[in-house]
Parts: sequence; C-alpha cells; structure tokens
Amino acid sequence: MPATPAHPWRRFPPGASRPVHLHLRPERGHPHAHPAEVRTFISELSDVVSVAALQEAATNRLIQLDADKRPVIAPGRTGRIGTTITPACLRLLTGTVQQPNRTGSRFDFLLDAASTERLRRDPSNTRFRVADDEKRYRLAKVPAACIELTDPADS
Repeated sequence: MPATPAHPWRRFPPGASRPVHLHLRPERGHPHAHPAEVRTFISELSDVVSVAALQEAATNRLIQLDADKRPVIAPGRTGRIGTTITPACLRLLTGTVQQPNRTGSRFDFLLDAASTERLRRDPSNTRFRVADDEKRYRLAKVPAACIELTDPADS
C-alpha cells in the first residue's frame, strides 16, 4: 500500500520532484507547457531556493529574447550616444565603437572630430578634459544600451 501524502491535496511529499505535464506543439515539434500549468507548478514550489532558481532562469530567458532583437554592437561600427546617458554632455555625440569590456556590456567609443570639439567646448562638461590638440577623444566604458548604431547592419 502506498504511503499517505503529507496533505490530502498534495500528491507528492515536500521536496520531491514533481512531474510537469507537457503538451507537444506540432508546429514546432517540441514540448511546451501551457501558461496555466506553469503557474500551477510555480505555486506548488515549496522553498525559496526553487523559486529563486526559476526566477533566475526566467530572467536569463528575457535577457536572451531582448538581445536577439538588438543590433550587434561590434568594434568598427559607427554610432551615436543616446539621450539616456549621464552626464548630459555626452548625449548625441557621434563616433566609432571600440573594444568592449569583458562582459560586452560597455564599449570604448572614439568620438569623431566634430563631437570631440563639441565635448571640448561644452560648458557643462566638468568631467572630461579634452586637450586642444586632440583630434578624436576616446570615451571609456560607454554602456551598450546607450549606443545607437548609425551604419547599415551589413557593414
């Protein structure tokens, strides 16, 4: 005779792995759980570690889906620094993307001559010292999210 569950509504003892019923989506040929089943599965998780692991997996998937939509930022591409960056003196400066940091979340950015001159003369610029003889100023660690590419994608 099988052991009695810990609670009348629970088929599995706490901590035991629970099977997830998956349905095949013929158009894709792989298993897919319905959102209602996923919600039920999540609501039955009994410990913080399991919920945190699931949350981390969902976050990673959202990042991956978002990255698939973004243009590929690579050294040599031309672009403009967006309006969301601080300090404000860097907004809408143009130049060429340089090497990324280790994670690819920030890039060095080599300003073109006109943007270098604009940064040099900007009265709100108290952070970047651009020498009078410097033709193109190199900004370090510009966030990738603030770089808007201006060249065609196939270059």
